[in-house]
Amino acid sequence: MNTQYTQEQFDKDVAFFNTACGKTIPTTQEEFDREVSQQQRLVQEESTETMIALIENDPVGILDGLVDTLFTTSWLVHLITSCTDKGFCISQMLGVWLDCIPINQVGALFDESVVLEAMHRVALNNASKFTADRHRAEIWAASATEYVLSEVVVDDVVYFCLRDQNGKVRKHFEYTPVYLGDLI
Repeated sequence: MNTQYTQEQFDKDVAFFNTACGKTIPTTQEEFDREVSQQQRLVQEESTETMIALIENDPVGILDGLVDTLFTTSWLVHLITSCTDKGFCISQMLGVWLDCIPINQVGALFDESVVLEAMHRVALNNASKFTADRHRAEIWAASATEYVLSEVVVDDVVYFCLRDQNGKVRKHFEYTPVYLGDLI
């Protein structure tokens, strides 16, 4: 297991993933509200999947759901902290809602080293959802016409990923799910 991976590196990986896939820091209250709302939906979706895995007593699904919830929550926190100096209003209900997501309780089911390794694998796996290879991206787009090919420049590198009509990053046909089974 990779014991060198940290929460801080995970947060950087999450931020890079979102940036490379076209997410930006909002510049207006309206954009901020829209982005926070969209990210809340993603966190809720992952949290729900985690709860289903708990009900089904699926330890791999629980670990995967936990890390996916952490991934989506990390970007939500990044959005909020990146906008604190812009004077945007943050709903008080957001904090209450975040407190209802059982991240700490679910995380307590696993050793910290297991969670960190799973976080590392998920971050690497999510990075496979985008590419700097235009030809490969065009092949992905041709096989998934229901999605839009997003093109974003980060540090002079052009990245491509597939996104749905709501802006959510989608998996391409070459995507391989992350394997966490050996961590349980």
